Amino acid sequence: MLDAVIDLIEVWPHDRILDLGCGDGASTRRLARRAVHGLALGVDPSDDNVRQARRLSVEIENVMFVQGSPEEIPWQNDFFSVLLAREPATEPAAREMFRVLAPGGRAFVLQSGSELLAAAGFEAVRSRALPGGDLVVEAQKAVLR
Repeated sequence: MLDAVIDLIEVWPHDRILDLGCGDGASTRRLARRAVHGLALGVDPSDDNVRQARRLSVEIENVMFVQGSPEEIPWQNDFFSVLLAREPATEPAAREMFRVLAPGGRAFVLQSGSELLAAAGFEAVRSRALPGGDLVVEAQKAVLR
């Protein structure tokens, strides 16, 4: 399922990517290789996962890993251009995702969360069925005018 979502995410060389619930960092590394002049940040609540992800990623310059949760993302406002989240969004997590995503940025949330993302301020919220029947919700933060 995760591979199908990563394949559908259009990544540009200068993108700043946030990977929530990154585990051992495999998906973060894969996205970092596509954002060759950007940054991929993996966030996971498990300190063990973060340490393992760092060990497995020492050769990739544009990737970093920090401990944190979707409800309290340890990063500045309006920074990321792409966001990938593995768990269904909660209301606090949806607000945090909106906070850290830059105007025009795109969020991809596995399993569910379309109503919560819309309530948090995201636009163009839509669900897509993946091969095998799993769902991904895609949403965008409006561009400032």
